[in-house]
This record gives sequence, C-alpha cells and structure tokens, in this order.
Amino acid sequence: MSVPSFRARRSNGPGCSARGAAARLAGARSLALCLVAGCGSQNLDLMPPLYPGVDSEDGCVARVAWVQHVDEPTELGFSAVEVLGQLAGNRHSALDWLEPEASAEYELEYGPEQGRSSLDLDVHAADGPIRLGWREPLASAPDAECGPGWLEIPVEVTLASGGSALTESFSATLSAIAPHRGQLSTRLRPGALRGGLAFGRVLSLDPERRFTVSALTLDVELWPGGSRGSLGVELESQLANPPEGLLLPASPPSAPGPLAIWPSARECGGGAIALPNDARVLGFSVQDVLDRLRQGGPRQLTWPDGAVTPVRLVPEPAEPELCQVRGSSLSFEGVLRAESMDGNLRVDLPVSIDASDAGGSIGAIEVETRGPLRPHPVAELSQDQRPIVRVGDYDAVLIDLRWSLGAAGDSGELSLRGLDAVSPDAEGNYPSTALSSARW
Repeated sequence: MSVPSFRARRSNGPGCSARGAAARLAGARSLALCLVAGCGSQNLDLMPPLYPGVDSEDGCVARVAWVQHVDEPTELGFSAVEVLGQLAGNRHSALDWLEPEASAEYELEYGPEQGRSSLDLDVHAADGPIRLGWREPLASAPDAECGPGWLEIPVEVTLASGGSALTESFSATLSAIAPHRGQLSTRLRPGALRGGLAFGRVLSLDPERRFTVSALTLDVELWPGGSRGSLGVELESQLANPPEGLLLPASPPSAPGPLAIWPSARECGGGAIALPNDARVLGFSVQDVLDRLRQGGPRQLTWPDGAVTPVRLVPEPAEPELCQVRGSSLSFEGVLRAESMDGNLRVDLPVSIDASDAGGSIGAIEVETRGPLRPHPVAELSQDQRPIVRVGDYDAVLIDLRWSLGAAGDSGELSLRGLDAVSPDAEGNYPSTALSSARW
C-alpha cells in the first residue's frame, strides 16, 4: 500500500504502549496513552524508512512510522485498540503433535506429548512502541504493487499444551493488516523452555557431521476467538572431526518438518487449510456464510411452461472441519439439499461455495454444483413432476445448480440432463442430454 500523503508524528521517545488498550477495553474512563518516557505531542514530518536505501526485487521499499496513541486512527482505517479489541484474549484449540519426518542425515526424537492434544493461547497488550508499516513503490518502479500496510503492536503471549510439553511466555510483535487478522512469530531457545518439551537425541546418520537443536520457531495467525499455527525446530551442524587449527563450517542440515500444528494437521489440496467451521479468519466464517444462505423462504423455481415449484435450499457443511481457501474470498465445499415444498423433489447436491470478503463482512456468495455430476434416479421425482421437467423415458438425471446471492439480488438456475450411459468417461463425466431447467 502506498501512503504518499502520510503525515507521521513521533515523539522524542520510542512511541506509546499498547497496554493502555486494556483500560479502554475494560471500560475505564481514562486511557493510559503513553507509558514510555518522552511520549509527548511534538510533531515531525516523517520517520526514516525502515530499510533506508535498500531496493527490493519487486520494486518496493519498506517504510515505518511511530503511532502516537493506542487509539489513534491510521491510514489503514483502524487503530491499535481496535486490533486488540478483537485479537487479544485467550483461545483454546486442538493441537496435533507430528511424527518426526524421516531424514537421511539425522534422527530426531522429542516428547513427551504425542498425537492429539490441546493448546491454550493467550495474547495481551504489552509496553512498547506501536508502529505503522507499509511498502511503497521505488522511483524506478512507480507501478509496482506493494501490498497492504500493517500495524505492529507489542504483546505478551502465553501458551500451554494439554500435556504440559509447552508452558511458555514471551514478548512478541503482533502484525495486523485488519482489526480481525493478525500474525506473530518468535524463536525460543531450547534451554530456556519452561514446559516439559525435550529432545531425546539428535542422532547423526552422517559420519562427517553432528547436529544440535539451536532454536524452536513459533508462527501464529490470529482471528477473533481463534488461531492457527505451527511449532518448528531449527538444527545446526558442526564437523564431527574438524581439521586441527582450521575453523571450517559444516554444510547445513535439511530443515525438519513441523513438530506440532494447530488446530488441525489434516492436509488439504489446492492451497486450502483445514479449519473449524466457526473460524472467522476473514471476519466471517463458513458457518456465517451457511447461515446467510439459509435466510429467506423457498425459492420459486419457474419452468419453461410457466409452472412454478417452490423449493427449499438448505446448505450444510460436509463435515465439522473443512478445507478452506482464504484470500479475497472464502471458498469451501459443502452439501446443498434441494427439496420441493410438495415433497416431489429431494436431492443432496455436492456444491462449491465462494463468499467474497467485503471488508471483513460477507459480500456476494456464489454456489454451484461440483463436477463431475452424479446421477439421480428419476424415482426421486414424483409422477407429477416428470411431465414438468420432461424427463421422458430416462431412468436417471444429472442435476446442475447455480445460485448467486448478494447485493444484486437472489437468483439461480437448476438444470436437468437425461443420463445416456450408465458408465462415465475417463474424466468421470456421464454422457447426457439437456432436458429442462428452472430459474428463480
């Protein structure tokens, strides 16, 4: 995000504390705006760049400015106190400890927890400077896309796993691109861990090198009431028998996989992530989208001959934890039950659902059946419905549905195709003939 008209203010000190947010969030009248000495009201025109003089390969350069007050509005459209209001606090989730990945270089053992556990993660405001960061195009690349800006807020973090392998507290910087979306990361020294996490050994399978655990890494994404993250490990290598008088570096080891992941270690394809259906990562969740689709009465499907069939459309999640794709929209798969009010039609259709992100709220929603379409016996249609949809002598039909819901209205189409062969082709598609369709 380029902020060419930004007017930054800073004090003689390093900025203001985020801890004062707690007072406001608790309903106190006065907010401790500055807990660090020297946080006055002097104005300066601009902070120096975060990395002055450093060019980026993508044509952007990073900038930073102090934010005077925890509740000060920023060019991002939100303040630090708004971020803390949504992201501070405790959250509980499942935690999956993973088996160490096989390596040709070493064997890694750790414990005491294994398999499914739980994690309590608590985030609170801390003393320290609040900063506004952004990236802007270099003069040599005025058209570069530099992405959104972010707020950096000091926080204190505690985390505890169900089996006490993790019982840690540390300071971190919460980076937020929206009031409802933040992330933080840290590195922990193995010798400074307070919990019971221990490494039984790092056995070298390479006679030329030996390995030790140098750090644990923690990466966390936060949203209101929830989080996801991973715990990793960094290894360093030394020569097993270094030449006398020479300090030669050993080649670095391959990076181990994560030790633990939450809320789920389930693997998803296509860039999707397994999350609970109530995770409001974009400011809204899968459950919120399904609730929006359930609003309203039966849709009045009108066939080509003018006949009208009221049909209730009821979306359901395929399972409590879905693979979700998050970006400018939230995409996931579910099941849509189409049921006519007279009981003559009742089918469950596998569907893909995409809800656009309208600034943290649900925007337009698109629903469509997932291919390849599977056959539905004509017996699912009553004798009264068959003449309307003109299924003729077909024993089974393919049902395709498209549904749009948003500011532009509520519309859709249900189409039927007669099944011409009982076996699909190599791609799973059944030969079929178009029969009829109804719209609303």
